[in-house]
Amino acid sequence: MIRRIDTWSVLKVSLVFYLCLATVVLVVGTVMYNLARLAGVMARIEGAMQEVGFENFRFIGSRTLLATFLVLVVGAVVATAATVLMSFIYNLIAEVVGGLEISTLDELVDFVEAEPVEESPGGEGEARGWLGRGPKAAADEEATGEPAALKK
Repeated sequence: MIRRIDTWSVLKVSLVFYLCLATVVLVVGTVMYNLARLAGVMARIEGAMQEVGFENFRFIGSRTLLATFLVLVVGAVVATAATVLMSFIYNLIAEVVGGLEISTLDELVDFVEAEPVEESPGGEGEARGWLGRGPKAAADEEATGEPAALKK
């Protein structure tokens, strides 16, 4: 039963999680920005914005990167605060209702051995196992060190 969640642990884990997520978004965004710049998409957007009426409109990479970085850091801090608040609210509710009960199911898996049913192609009457080889083929492999499937 989960009766309490340590808010300090939630703060540490969620801050690391959201900062890692922000780093991934920043790296992917930078790569996408550079690919768009190389493909000429950014120049077309700048041209379209100038046609609409924004004179001398340009994307400046360093300013765009800085703005994205600041938005991601603020977003990580806000998301961390929201996560800590939710854990605090959970702790208050758990005091009243007793917590969250989690049940797990342990299943036992039975292994069934296969019974040999088929006869070997040679008609010698020996049964073949899972690999399609009988006891005689296994004994031959052990004696020669060469797999029976390679012999003709």
